[in-house]
Amino acid sequence: MNIKVLRLPGGMWSLYTDYAAAENFSWEGSAVDAQFISMLSLGIKTVYTSSNSTKFFFDDVYVGNFQYDTIPPSLTWAKIESDSSIKIQWTEIVDSSSAFILSNYFIDGIGFPISIHKDSMEMKAYALKFNAAFLDGSIYHLGIVGVVDKSGNVYSDTLHYSLFNTSVPLISDIVITEIMSNPTDAPSLPPFEYLEIYNRSQKIIDITSFVISDPSTAVNLPADTLFPGEYRCYTISTSVAAFQSIGVIQMTGLATMPSLNNEGDRIRLIDATGFVIDEINYDLSMYKDPLRDDHGWSLERIDVDFPCSDKNNWGASHDPSGGTPGKENSIKGVYQDTISPWPVYAFPLDSLHLEVGFSEFLDTIHASNLSLFSMNQNLGQPLTISFSSDQPSVLFQLSQPLMQGQVYSVQFDHSLRDCAGNSLKRWDHLSFALPDSFAKGDVIINEVLFNPHTEGCDFVEIYNVSSKTIDLSKIKIAHADPIDGIAKDVVEFSMLPRLLLPKQFAVATSIPSAIASFYKVEDHRLLIPCSLPSYNDDEGIVVLMNSALQELERFHYKDDFHFPFLSDQEGVSLELISPRRNVSDSSNWHSAANNSGHATPCKINSQYYDDSNDGSGWFQLTPELFSPDNDGYHDVMALSCTPPKPGYMVALSIYNEFGIPIRKLTEQELLGNEGQWIWNGLSDENTLQQAGIYIALLEMFHIDGDVKKIKKAFVLAKREN
Repeated sequence: MNIKVLRLPGGMWSLYTDYAAAENFSWEGSAVDAQFISMLSLGIKTVYTSSNSTKFFFDDVYVGNFQYDTIPPSLTWAKIESDSSIKIQWTEIVDSSSAFILSNYFIDGIGFPISIHKDSMEMKAYALKFNAAFLDGSIYHLGIVGVVDKSGNVYSDTLHYSLFNTSVPLISDIVITEIMSNPTDAPSLPPFEYLEIYNRSQKIIDITSFVISDPSTAVNLPADTLFPGEYRCYTISTSVAAFQSIGVIQMTGLATMPSLNNEGDRIRLIDATGFVIDEINYDLSMYKDPLRDDHGWSLERIDVDFPCSDKNNWGASHDPSGGTPGKENSIKGVYQDTISPWPVYAFPLDSLHLEVGFSEFLDTIHASNLSLFSMNQNLGQPLTISFSSDQPSVLFQLSQPLMQGQVYSVQFDHSLRDCAGNSLKRWDHLSFALPDSFAKGDVIINEVLFNPHTEGCDFVEIYNVSSKTIDLSKIKIAHADPIDGIAKDVVEFSMLPRLLLPKQFAVATSIPSAIASFYKVEDHRLLIPCSLPSYNDDEGIVVLMNSALQELERFHYKDDFHFPFLSDQEGVSLELISPRRNVSDSSNWHSAANNSGHATPCKINSQYYDDSNDGSGWFQLTPELFSPDNDGYHDVMALSCTPPKPGYMVALSIYNEFGIPIRKLTEQELLGNEGQWIWNGLSDENTLQQAGIYIALLEMFHIDGDVKKIKKAFVLAKREN
């Protein structure tokens, strides 16, 4: 309780009490005592029993001349309580007779209140009821006149106060619009990191206790309200003054800030309930400007009204200062996403859970409809679906467990759409299976680009020759030094779980977009981002390993494996001719054909030869007319021998029509059940032969005395100009 004692001249003493400690004193009584007219000190005497000796406490004691109240009351706050009522609180107790006059209050566009009630719990608060509803996003102005306090102080002017309804934010109502992750040497901005957000909605949003986070740090934002079209910038508290000194007034200091990694990071804006309002996974590629992606320039959102998180909607700031904190971005523009999403991969995490990745984030509200997904083999629709916020993927709980060795398919409805509303248009299904264990010989190296275009990059293509389903994250790729043969710089073929189904290709490359820009890639989903080791342009060794670092295969390539009459080897891959023959056999490799674009990533090789269908007979030539001009059509001839029994020693040579030996393909080779060779039209002296008729002579000798000589004629042709 509060106690007030007032002594007036002449000796009149009065006692006042305030039992609610609300500064609303009541008179208790008065008495006259004029014995003393002055004093040098004041004391408080308490009378108590021993049990109450520690129960007295006095605070905020004032002794002195009477303090006259000359300050008029003002509002501590005013806020909208419901659709048609507001609540106000005064800085002091006001006179009730003036506080309940309806005409003392007026709101623009609404009018006078229809009733006023005093708050039963707070002596300084009043509730005002109006005849019209307050609209979300609108700002109202409350005017008050004629209200006085207990001392009769009245306003010298009309009191105005802004009122507004705050709204619950939905996803992308507030977006992250600028990131300064590496401020070193910024042209004229202070050298401190900052992050900017923007209210792109028509809502007034209370951002008190919102959270800005990266994967390691989460920071609560201070009490604040963000109006439509307003920006807020955040930096470490000790840096605010530096920004304010150059006129950045929308900069708010935080005691701690997520560390914005220079190379890239994931930043999230989360509301007070834990709902993710916006997030961005940024990296240096989003600058799209080699002059500004190093340091000193911020990353700006191009179209702040485009609600979806899209890396193409960002670029380097072009403001001369290095950034635009708290104001409109320098690269402001209109961005439209017209690219439809597509399913990228399906991977079973276990027998009852399937992860499906997409090319971009889906419209999660629409995609929550389970009827948009169906699976074969009696799996039907998934039981549940959940969405990842880290990557564009969904997780299905399956209706029954998957069986090992069984290949399944998940089908997607074409109405599935991305955040921008683009619906699914291609690749409406994915195949998947539980991964199998695999061994040497199940996966082979099928194509290698080691001398790329200047703006391109290397790639290594593998091919699953088995009937197994292989987890690509269990395969490692390395290079070996041609001198000592030791494998080095081992990396994962795929950082994420991805499946390689039977008879399927997969291409590992550091920049998939670069491969897609130089070559025709029919299925981009088979391009796997990989930190490939460096492969030399002249000679090197590609090595495949399993997760236990056991070697699966190696290919020792040389630049002279290329077609010798290529005018330029740059950008031309080496292709495996036959997957049934030894990968280490240099004659089993050939330059990719001209008409294929000089490489065939993610599809059958231009120089592929199917030697599994040679037909019957001991000695077969396929084709019997070939043209070694590197156009991708019959550039090489395959020769095969399938003797009725193993154990033959063979020699195979090519003769021209005059009987002159041109090329010795093999000599004293011991055959098993079959032999296979390739002729590319070159002589033993490595010169390309003229068009004409040639003879292949196969000489065979068996240990039991059987001797065979088989001749077959064929044609080497050349295209006429």
